[in-house]
Amino acid sequence: MSKLIVAPHQAGTHVYDPDARDWTRFTREQPFGYETYTTKCVGTPRGVVAWTGGGMEGTRTQPFFGLFDAKAIKWTPLPVKGAMPKVVHGDENGLTWDSKRNVLYLHSSEGYGKMGGEVYRYDFETGAVEPLRPKNAAMVEGDERLRPRETCYVPPLDMVLFGIGFLNGKQAAYDVAGNRWVRLGIPKASLQAERGADGKWSFTKRSSKETERHVGSITFSPVWDAKRGVLWAPSCYRSMFVLKLDPRTLDVTEDPDG
Repeated sequence: MSKLIVAPHQAGTHVYDPDARDWTRFTREQPFGYETYTTKCVGTPRGVVAWTGGGMEGTRTQPFFGLFDAKAIKWTPLPVKGAMPKVVHGDENGLTWDSKRNVLYLHSSEGYGKMGGEVYRYDFETGAVEPLRPKNAAMVEGDERLRPRETCYVPPLDMVLFGIGFLNGKQAAYDVAGNRWVRLGIPKASLQAERGADGKWSFTKRSSKETERHVGSITFSPVWDAKRGVLWAPSCYRSMFVLKLDPRTLDVTEDPDG
């Protein structure tokens, strides 16, 4: 990984260097029009992948699926064998990098507010796009409580979690190894972090209802922290959540009500 931050937008693509603490490069040569909601990007060891297209509130962007090389400052289309899933709407598409298998997962709903149970896999080595046809898809299909907009592959679980992804108060997930949809024993709730005079943290009090409603809400964006082994989830409501997982004790079920 280059550790650079790539930011496509309406004027072109900027590159931010955290070490220099500055925006160091820019190109206007961006082969797609930027739309805040329908442009999906994800970092991979090969570069940043962008997936664009579809419409949002009267605007449309041209379809593009390609890779950005931060050293060459250039976007290049990726080869595709097979049919790409449709880009429905900003809230209804997602892009996930699987660091274990060196593949991408593409998520597309059936329509606005109608979660789709299909998951597509893109193989960098072959360029093949194929539907995986997960088991237990009926658990999530058509459910407006799930949106594939913010996604995160969690290596210790070997699962994909969704920011807007709670069924009956519990976290829904795509189990990669089992190729199935599951529900995890992670509640849609949070504890209040407090730091004592001794500098130690405690998590004993429930957060306020106002704070808890941000869990799984719009822009709840889980990110895996490999160094610390936790999930961070910032929210646009100025809240920051953190989750420590133990795969050995985590409840996993195919029952949406279990």
